[in-house]
Amino acid sequence: MATKDNEKKKSLARSLFMSGMEMTEIAAKVDVSRVTISKWCNADGWKEARAAKNITRPEL
Repeated sequence: MATKDNEKKKSLARSLFMSGMEMTEIAAKVDVSRVTISKWCNADGWKEARAAKNITRPEL
């Protein structure tokens, strides 16, 4: 049960991160520590994904 709950939190956290929200805000909203958000971010490449999302075609 806890794993499924964590996956939901992680998914929500990723969505919030991709929309530009700060890690501390996400941690408070999702009810996990900022360190947990940071670990998820680093492990799953969220920063790179967010950066890639913001690059326009001419910049490529």
